[in-house]
Amino acid sequence: MAGLVQAGNSLEQMRDAMNDTVSYESSDRIATIAINRPEKMNALNEEVIQGLRDAWIRLADSDDRVAILPAAGDRAFSVGAEITSAPREMWQGVPSVGYR
Repeated sequence: MAGLVQAGNSLEQMRDAMNDTVSYESSDRIATIAINRPEKMNALNEEVIQGLRDAWIRLADSDDRVAILPAAGDRAFSVGAEITSAPREMWQGVPSVGYR
């Protein structure tokens, strides 16, 4: 689970952030997994896809029962794949498909 546990840190010691572009917060068994690229209208690149993949794995391994997927900014939820740096394996960001 690359990106989930850094060397020397347990899951409890980790920040809620998955990476700079995808965050994971949990409260009352509800996960909020947010895409944080408002300057690019939340375009999906490799970093976002890997962050989403890690978030779905974390959700599956947690006590959370539901996830909300918002995106930063007010212009768009997501414009889709970033043209200049499209993700290699977009399917990895899809829940229940891109992992395990």
